Amino acid sequence: MSHNIHDNDKQIPLKVLAEVYRLGLVIGFFDKDYVIQWVDKTIEDLSHPPIELIEVSMKVNAPPVDVASALSEIKGDFESEGVAIKFILGTLSQMLRKSQNYEDVVEYLWRLSNEALVEHFLGSSIYWKMNTIESEYIHGDQRLVRNEVDKFLEPYSTYTLNLDIRGLMVEEWTAFESGLSLGEEGSEHGTIILDEEHPLGARITLEKNARDIPYAITCGIYGLMAHTVYFSNITEAKRTFELMKADLERILRLPSDDMDEAVNRVRQFVNRF
Repeated sequence: MSHNIHDNDKQIPLKVLAEVYRLGLVIGFFDKDYVIQWVDKTIEDLSHPPIELIEVSMKVNAPPVDVASALSEIKGDFESEGVAIKFILGTLSQMLRKSQNYEDVVEYLWRLSNEALVEHFLGSSIYWKMNTIESEYIHGDQRLVRNEVDKFLEPYSTYTLNLDIRGLMVEEWTAFESGLSLGEEGSEHGTIILDEEHPLGARITLEKNARDIPYAITCGIYGLMAHTVYFSNITEAKRTFELMKADLERILRLPSDDMDEAVNRVRQFVNRF
């Protein structure tokens, strides 16, 4: 039996939506609870939900990889993945218009190029752009790359779903203790000039005159890691401060039960900085 779901006044095959949520889960754009909520609601809305969908709903305590695998078992056309990729790109476009968070979007594009059959469905040029744009953003002219990202996602802006984009966005960094730590002595015995905390559990601090070194950045993910780096000038220190925040947030957004990947990302972070 073929199942269609109403979304934004569109009739979308269940298999396409299942692929959207599967891909969103494996690239870390959706968390497992968000996906299970969609599954449960869809079961309520369908008069005869397929057994494969019910089996997904029963994996509430399973790791995300098992939920993604179960979603792939929902019956439908093989071409559904290609349509789902376009919906993911459209959702990223929608997210970008609301948040201007290019750092996350370029990483999602890179992950999607590695997890989905992008080259098969959208062609090699689209695949290579998605696969390399994060590196271009990190190492190139970010202003130019932002324009490239906007142009790249524009053709998919009509592929929209009725998603709570704001609910999917991770909270932003805020001043630690409302800025009360500024001017105080930091862990490197310097004067704190920047101090921010992320609600998912991380802190990053920039000090000046840290012992005999002009600038020091200390950062940590609570219960997982701490790291300190030193700089001779404020320009490089502030630039690295922002880059480190972006990388820390990506680690924070990993599935909570994927500790091996978190440890691997921490190693990469320490090697990079």
